[in-house]
Amino acid sequence: MAKKEWIAMHNGCQIRVTNTWFGSAKLYIDGDSRDTSNNMFVSSRSPALSARVTPATGVTHS
Repeated sequence: MAKKEWIAMHNGCQIRVTNTWFGSAKLYIDGDSRDTSNNMFVSSRSPALSARVTPATGVTHS
């Protein structure tokens, strides 16, 4: 099964998203699974995955 993966850094946190064609999309923040979506289609009006990011500074970002 084909798997895609994207990794980015944001405010000192590693954001990783994985997606498989017939599986699910998963969101990881610093290695912790934070959200999962099994939707085949995504609306442009709402995010497919979301989570709050709290870096070591303690300031929360959405």
